[in-house]
Amino acid sequence: MDRIIQYRDIVAAYLREQAAIPYPSTVNLTSVAVIDRENDNYLLLTIGSDKTGRIHSTDIHLAIEQAKVRLLVAETDWEILKYLAERGIDRADLVDATQTPEPTLSR
Repeated sequence: MDRIIQYRDIVAAYLREQAAIPYPSTVNLTSVAVIDRENDNYLLLTIGSDKTGRIHSTDIHLAIEQAKVRLLVAETDWEILKYLAERGIDRADLVDATQTPEPTLSR
């Protein structure tokens, strides 16, 4: 199997698994896995509402770029990259891009 196809499958399965974990019944929140294989963007969203109002947040954003799986957003305490490596993604192909400074815009 092509390595990129395998990576897509692993990432998609991981996000679906995380989205299936229910929130406590005391909150009106749900997780949604967004799988965009065409553009190689994979997200885990939290949507719903709580006592503060409407919630719509990106908890995880992974992208496959240049044969690397890049972790762009990780608003969780889960060991995402460790999990992906254990499932078969080569550690050399995992990039933690959450600490990369945002580019500045020049005028």
